[in-house]
Amino acid sequence: MKKIHLVTFKHHNQGMNKTKLENHVSKHAANAVSKGLAKCPNIKSDLPNLPSVFIIEDAENALLDELRKDPDVVAVTEDILYKPDMAQSTEWSHGSNFMVINDYRTRGYTGAGVKVGIIDSGCANHEDLVWAGRYNAYTAVYGGTTPASADFLGHGTAVAGIIAAKNNSVGYQGVAPDVSLYGVKVDANNGKGGFNSSAIIKGVEWLVSQGVKIINCSFSGDLYDPALEAAFRNAHDIHNVLFICSAGNKRAEESNPNDSVGYPARHDFVVAVAALRPSKEPAYYSSRGPEVDCAAPADSVMTTRPSENNKNGTNFNEVSTLYTSFNGTSCAAPHVTGIAALNRQADPSLTLPADLRASFEITAERLGTGTKNADFGYGMVKSPWTTHPNYPGKLTTNAITLPETGITESVSNGLGKFFKFVPTKSTRYTFKTTSSLNLYMRLYDADYNQLSQDDDSAGSGNPSITHFLSAGQTYYVKVSGYSGSQNGSYSINVIATEQIIREDFEDTVFTIPFTGDWYRWAFPVGVNDSASFRSKASLGHGQTSQTSFKVTVPSGRTAKLSFYYMTASDVNDKFYATVNGTVIVTASGTNNNLTKHEHTLSAGTHTVVFKFVRDASGDGGSNLALVDDVEIIGNGCTVSAG
Repeated sequence: MKKIHLVTFKHHNQGMNKTKLENHVSKHAANAVSKGLAKCPNIKSDLPNLPSVFIIEDAENALLDELRKDPDVVAVTEDILYKPDMAQSTEWSHGSNFMVINDYRTRGYTGAGVKVGIIDSGCANHEDLVWAGRYNAYTAVYGGTTPASADFLGHGTAVAGIIAAKNNSVGYQGVAPDVSLYGVKVDANNGKGGFNSSAIIKGVEWLVSQGVKIINCSFSGDLYDPALEAAFRNAHDIHNVLFICSAGNKRAEESNPNDSVGYPARHDFVVAVAALRPSKEPAYYSSRGPEVDCAAPADSVMTTRPSENNKNGTNFNEVSTLYTSFNGTSCAAPHVTGIAALNRQADPSLTLPADLRASFEITAERLGTGTKNADFGYGMVKSPWTTHPNYPGKLTTNAITLPETGITESVSNGLGKFFKFVPTKSTRYTFKTTSSLNLYMRLYDADYNQLSQDDDSAGSGNPSITHFLSAGQTYYVKVSGYSGSQNGSYSINVIATEQIIREDFEDTVFTIPFTGDWYRWAFPVGVNDSASFRSKASLGHGQTSQTSFKVTVPSGRTAKLSFYYMTASDVNDKFYATVNGTVIVTASGTNNNLTKHEHTLSAGTHTVVFKFVRDASGDGGSNLALVDDVEIIGNGCTVSAG
């Protein structure tokens, strides 16, 4: 594979930038020739429509370092790999009336005369697709003869069908079936599904040269690429191109689901699209964050698919008659792209990207908070002529009060309801549904940050969420059907519990990481005649056996240390329990009954020690001490070796 780098300049003067780059490259190319090297650096593409970005190949480190030191160069980067935003789900056709696309068709708007581009895995021949133009940007950068019609992954062909599947007697109809569709292939057709940033940029250049003003990007990545941003901005600012991008499928994967939108959707000048289930709820995978601009159906949609011979590489010219179920934010973005094309046809004056996006963001159906939010952006994109339906629980302002005693409610067509919950104490609360339905639950704070989500932890389609909540604060519980076919009643049970870290020594895997020479004793003398944790065996006179661990209690909170203990020893042998060196329990002699002790722990880190000390002479009992059922009761506490 060729060694590709991207060079991004500060200024938009293409001629000046090219001259400067040529000076750098030619000098190092001459050095390579003089050394007899097989490869010389060269400018692979100067991208005349994207004046601040250049693609170079076979650049050695000395040239790269020199370019990075040039004050007019913003960045020199390697190719970054982006992934298509696919997910798993069940069928849902975009024939759904949620977007009310028929409002456009009855008025004669089908996207005719509007050029739309997709940058994706390929552009297969299909009975339901007509391509105005296709281009393999990957081979333009890396070489090769694979045609743009090759689509091993099938992702690009699926995206194309959602936008532009024809209104005919076969298959399914796209959102804007009469657009002029331009496809760019940007992967290696090796089945790995990676889209190189250099190929994406080359593809943008080609689409701009074809006069395309709306470009769909159903892919995302975690890494920021200055060259990709510069190329997109050049196209947006200079050529009035609107980019519509999938937000990503990382909500369930990221440690912070409220900041999980990927690039390029994170850029403020593109449209970031989230994915909806048939219940008008975000798909469990759909990335959320302040960058989300709107939402659309995506879980899941029937669309076009390449032929098997195309996918296996034996015939890239075959016309496919196959269809498939498609899902992910990759599926949501082309719905919005189709709406953008319909709006452009309906109002040709929408030539500026800001005006075109406003045409569907302003008329979107508000969901969640009623204002722009991290789940839905401005809402679900749909016909501007339709009246938006209202239903209980659509917005947080419609939330139903949820008492700590629980509530019984119902779901209709899967549509969710918000419940407002204000806890009376600061502790862990569990919200669990009881129903024969297949339900979904999310928990939000007062600022609409998602705290948790679940679909089946309670079994049989019943979600359950446990989370620490602060007394007097407002929270929202959202319950919806997992699909649009869910109808019936359900109960929400509310249970206030405290976190308990418990070690009962019933197996050899310990919850609390004890250090020292104590060990698990299987002899049935513990609580309920179970195993326990005892001091070292065969301990000699004057010797000590001890074990310890650390507990950290969060700031502003307290916790309880609880344990059972027993001694079987001479009266002069001593068992001690200490916290930070302070003795909280002393025991000796033989006592066949376990004694429970509890001790309050303040905020901070505490070292807990259990110690057994033999005296200089005398024997009694079994010369041991033991503990059982050691518990740390308190929300947010952690334990560590100590």
